[in-house]
Amino acid sequence: GKDAVQHIIYRVNENGSTDNSFTLTGIGNFAHREILVQPDGKILTLTDAKLLRLNENGGEDTGFQTTNFPRQPRGISLHGDGRITVSYGNSSAEGVIFLRLLPNGAADPAFSVFTYRPYLFGAQ
Repeated sequence: GKDAVQHIIYRVNENGSTDNSFTLTGIGNFAHREILVQPDGKILTLTDAKLLRLNENGGEDTGFQTTNFPRQPRGISLHGDGRITVSYGNSSAEGVIFLRLLPNGAADPAFSVFTYRPYLFGAQ
């Protein structure tokens, strides 16, 4: 059988030692594709399946609406007003989909989901 793989996030102190006050809880075993630290110290983590937010101590932020994606997430960006843009999908015919979220993780009703489909030159 295959060896079990654990995907763990650690936080280190300025001297490089492990920060033992940071303990991940409640997020499962996902590969973390991208991690962003918000100005308030909370941590956005984009996994292979969803976007979730952690508190400064590593516990899941239960006030954040976790977003699951039908296709593989590609990236996240954080806006100055706390809103979050997420891209998922691929660059083939189905395209890359952009979704904007409110600071609490809910879909932003002022933003229409946008799909980018690059043109294929020379396609018949």
